[in-house]
Amino acid sequence: MFTANLDKLLSGGWLPLSLGTVMFIVMTTWKSERFRLLRRMHEHGNSLEAMIASLEKSPPVRVPGTAVYMSRAINVIPFALMHNLKHNKVLHERVILLTLRTEDAPYVHNVRRVQIEQLSPTFWRVVASYGWRETPNVEEVFHRCGLEGLSCRMMETSFFMSHESLILGKRPWYLRLRGKLYLLLQRNALRAPDQFEIPPNRVIELGTQVEI
Repeated sequence: MFTANLDKLLSGGWLPLSLGTVMFIVMTTWKSERFRLLRRMHEHGNSLEAMIASLEKSPPVRVPGTAVYMSRAINVIPFALMHNLKHNKVLHERVILLTLRTEDAPYVHNVRRVQIEQLSPTFWRVVASYGWRETPNVEEVFHRCGLEGLSCRMMETSFFMSHESLILGKRPWYLRLRGKLYLLLQRNALRAPDQFEIPPNRVIELGTQVEI
């Protein structure tokens, strides 16, 4: 049996085996390095509740309109919000922290799609859940928010996003190769405005360096 399988491998069976191995490496690299990135960002993040309380007590200059900050972790201040305050020292009258979450199911029922929580008089948290076969759509999210009393017009809203410049830290050579593969995948990944169908002229990206 070993000889028969070896003959199949040499006569072309090596191709699907090689492709499967490459796909396995790519998928596991993306998952593990993505987890490492999110963990590192969470470690360097600040508490959301404490920050909001501080801003409400000693508010910066407020400008008219609504700002949406994309947030990966619901309890950590988005990097884009911190950098905007640091450099521009202003905050919009209404701030929405938006998290788009992928569930371990192909589809999510519309009843469970959007969860809205008012954190303070000027801060809201919106968590939108999608199945892994669904495509997140921010316009749909805010349409559902409007039905629940949180109105938001896409073309009158500024979307702030963090753009991470990744730097490889010290690693063993094999993990460094894996890290370089992740950097390549990250550079070729679909940009968030395109992925979530956000109008490009409403997006403001603020950069930050993250070591992984």
